[in-house]
Amino acid sequence: EPGQAQDPAIAPQSVNAIRSGTPPWGLVVTLSNPYTSRASTLANVTALLLIMASVAFLVAACFFMEILDGTIVVTAIPQMSASLGVSASATALVITAYLLTLAVLIPLSGWMVLRFGPRRVFLSAIAIFSLASLGCALSTTLPELVVLRIVQGAGGSMMVPVGRIVVLGEAEKGQIMRLM
Repeated sequence: EPGQAQDPAIAPQSVNAIRSGTPPWGLVVTLSNPYTSRASTLANVTALLLIMASVAFLVAACFFMEILDGTIVVTAIPQMSASLGVSASATALVITAYLLTLAVLIPLSGWMVLRFGPRRVFLSAIAIFSLASLGCALSTTLPELVVLRIVQGAGGSMMVPVGRIVVLGEAEKGQIMRLM
């Protein structure tokens, strides 16, 4: 009935979309539903904005991790070389392997998004990057560390571009510069 605060168009749609794995940035909020109260619509819009802000924060954190990971190793080369029992010039391969993998595989992320969807690729990239980071921390030889840095670069190459696709995919033209 029009006087009740039911929300048949938004609430079930949002819950079902989240349960089915549909990304939250694909939700549509209908503001002209005569059966929806203003408070209910406002609550749903606020929840949607909170989800979008959380996704944007996650993408920013991924960007920070990727940049930090590409540069922080430079300061650790002397300690890493001593720990692994190799020369500093040999340890520089760790930096080169990561950055080269990162640069070469970025174009592949666009194809992966088209093939598997942005949410699946983005979450997989975070998992790959995080597990490879853990592996790097536990590695005991230089070849092992280099291989894990290549895997880490593969995960990192998908995190930022796909994250930007996720954040900017539903943004209006006026919001794009603010979101970047």
